[in-house]
Amino acid sequence: WSRSKKLPLVRVSGEGGKEPVVQAGAPVPGRDRGTLVGEIRVEFLNSLLARPGLGEVRVVDSAGLTIAASEGFLAFEEVPSELTDLVRAAGVRVGAGPVENALLLREGNRVEVAAAAPFSGGGITADIGWTVVSRQDAHRFEIAPYEREDRSVLAGMLGLAAIILCLGWIHLVIVRPLRALAAGAERLADGDLKTVLYPRYQDEVGAVVRSLELLRQQAQALRHNQQALRHNQTRPSTAPRSGDGGR
Repeated sequence: WSRSKKLPLVRVSGEGGKEPVVQAGAPVPGRDRGTLVGEIRVEFLNSLLARPGLGEVRVVDSAGLTIAASEGFLAFEEVPSELTDLVRAAGVRVGAGPVENALLLREGNRVEVAAAAPFSGGGITADIGWTVVSRQDAHRFEIAPYEREDRSVLAGMLGLAAIILCLGWIHLVIVRPLRALAAGAERLADGDLKTVLYPRYQDEVGAVVRSLELLRQQAQALRHNQQALRHNQTRPSTAPRSGDGGR
């Protein structure tokens, strides 16, 4: 570790390896040439970037090479070509320092929003030249008013579906059996004693249908008895008459 004033206190090395090596140094108070050096794990940086709602996020250096990312990446790989100008613009000093920039990307029917924010502020990270770049599909933005509107639409659709299900249940369980009951009662009143009345469900309407079926059976039995009695009355008698003598 060299304490040259031209070198930053946060340095990145390890080009050609599997992952970047991020080191940070700080002078030890009371010791002229004492420096405390620590290594920052890239996995820790990746965990800070992998948060819901941020899209694909990566940290790049001043040359546009990737140091950390929320998704899988190759060490020191270049940012996509469509984000190169965005990274360069984020590193340009305007006034007191670099400022944030954003870009709208269109590819067919797909719309993405990309943004770049440089490391700024105080401390040792003020001049390291790193930039945070994020890109996300515009349809996945978690905007509070849109989310409330989507929830309202979803609640309305669920309510409408519940109403349709209730109406369908009422039609199947109540309306259709009542219509069948009314039709059966009308046929029974017209003298149709042959059609059997079957209850659809074991409920109150089904109990009324069973009662009508019992009435139909009793009326049918009564009709059969009357027909049998009438048939017996009209049959000629074959018994010998009294007073007729034989020869």
